[in-house]
Amino acid sequence: MKEDNAYREKGRSTSLLNEPLSVYYTKYQPMMSVENTSFNDLLDNKMKLVETIHIGISHDLYSSVASLLPFTDTQWAELLGISAKSLTRYKTEDSHVFKSLQSEKILEVAEVMLKGHEVLESSSSFDKWVMSPSIALGGKSPYQLMSSSYGKGLVMDELNRIEYGIFA
Repeated sequence: MKEDNAYREKGRSTSLLNEPLSVYYTKYQPMMSVENTSFNDLLDNKMKLVETIHIGISHDLYSSVASLLPFTDTQWAELLGISAKSLTRYKTEDSHVFKSLQSEKILEVAEVMLKGHEVLESSSSFDKWVMSPSIALGGKSPYQLMSSSYGKGLVMDELNRIEYGIFA
């Protein structure tokens, strides 16, 4: 993995996602054992991931993920299956917690982003790639496919092929 400097392009940093997750849990959520657990650790521990999805993630964690991606609020709303107006309203609500399906989608997108930053070695390269149509993805952009779990799987497969130099 490259130096953290590669991830600081455009004033964005993935270090926000490496804070202990306990920062993002609200007083309304039961506190599971997330003390000193980074976002990467969460993605590696499928049981904690499932429990986090079940509990729902806070708007603060969503905001941290969203700030690291080139998606607009309208694009996020499409990915989450909600209206842009609802997403805007969630910003103003104290301690909003996303439903399980929305939480799962946010974490899936974050997983793709982390893998993309690792493989493509910079956030700007990933930002261009995720919004660009790909022949390997049937002429669709990775963003267009991430609205479903199967599409997300295709995007992760493509990132793995890029990582190992298999371009076809």
